[in-house]
Amino acid sequence: MKKYRIKSHFRFITFLVVMILLLAYLTATLLGMTVADSADQASCSYRTVTVASGDSIWSIAESCTDGQDIRRVVYDIQEINGLDDCVITTGEHLKIPVYD
Repeated sequence: MKKYRIKSHFRFITFLVVMILLLAYLTATLLGMTVADSADQASCSYRTVTVASGDSIWSIAESCTDGQDIRRVVYDIQEINGLDDCVITTGEHLKIPVYD
């Protein structure tokens, strides 16, 4: 079995410190995103809207925005209702987020 020898202790310690900081940053970023997402979900309630003829997700989101970015509301409607695209049908019931 071949034994490895550290030739430069300074370079080895520098490498370890950089790797530990990178790992800590990635962990904090991933945990931060999870906490922020769950906080957004917790502070949001829903109301149900029945889709009428001629309605689109954009028109529904536009009528329900209270100072929110309409693109974010459209995205939230799609995520909450499990929609892959913006296609909806008349008579469909959609959950619409109501932001506190």
